[in-house]
Amino acid sequence: MTEPYNLATSRNTFAPMYSAMEKIPKTAKRVFKGTIFDVYQWKQKTFDGSYELYEAVKRLDTVIIIPTLGSRVVVVKERQPRVPESLGFISGRIERKEKPLDAAKRELLEETGMKARSWKLLKGYDMPGGTKIAWKGYLYAARECKRVSEPILEPGELIEPRLVSFEFALSMPEKIVRADPFLIEYFRKIRKSGRMKAWFKSQLF
Repeated sequence: MTEPYNLATSRNTFAPMYSAMEKIPKTAKRVFKGTIFDVYQWKQKTFDGSYELYEAVKRLDTVIIIPTLGSRVVVVKERQPRVPESLGFISGRIERKEKPLDAAKRELLEETGMKARSWKLLKGYDMPGGTKIAWKGYLYAARECKRVSEPILEPGELIEPRLVSFEFALSMPEKIVRADPFLIEYFRKIRKSGRMKAWFKSQLF
């Protein structure tokens, strides 16, 4: 089953009008390299012909994984320092020089001890950040998961996998403490259309 035409602006691609790469020109100089965030500066020609120093932030891109086990969706109950306990999808950042799919597989294994029989990229999109933050997100379906090991959690994580119904999973983005606006709108569109919901379910199971 192919993705319905009006599910998003383009199939598994980034919406051109919000291209994160356009926010930081190739001539920009990195002036700060952090663990997650890098700061870039460049001289930008303005309308009167003068130049001003512009600045933008590039953060490590992120993945969100929706794993399935039988007819259920795997989500996680998570606690982190300074963040309220919440139920959400498995997610994490893509390390430098790491491919998005490799990051998704790593995060699934680390947070749940699971591996998936097959993977599907549901959507690649630009995270909200105006013109000052360049940051891409990747949404993956991890199908037919199987527990192969114990989770490998970071010191600042307390994570407990939970199984929920497909319908419950569709309502989750609006309940997640730090859910991005794109994900909320994406799932809202799916819930409103029987055709979209059927397509989405076919990608998960």
